[in-house]
Amino acid sequence: MTEDFYVQVRYSGGRRWVAVAVSENRRLAASLAAAAYQNLADDRGRTPTGVRIMGARELEIEGGPDAVAKAARDIADAATGP
Repeated sequence: MTEDFYVQVRYSGGRRWVAVAVSENRRLAASLAAAAYQNLADDRGRTPTGVRIMGARELEIEGGPDAVAKAARDIADAATGP
């Protein structure tokens, strides 16, 4: 069974981690994380102050049963745009 690895960023003053990418491959997730940290500005032009890679199991342990669904919604919301 494969596990999804979520790339999450946090912006200055942000209260939570926001998922911006997901991959079944941890090495690819690390590459996506590096790009997100350097290049992913929010709607106010701020770049992330933190980035992390979390496996689906880790997210569920940290944030409860809805944490993985929330990460998936973050990604879907970003894909559909404003």
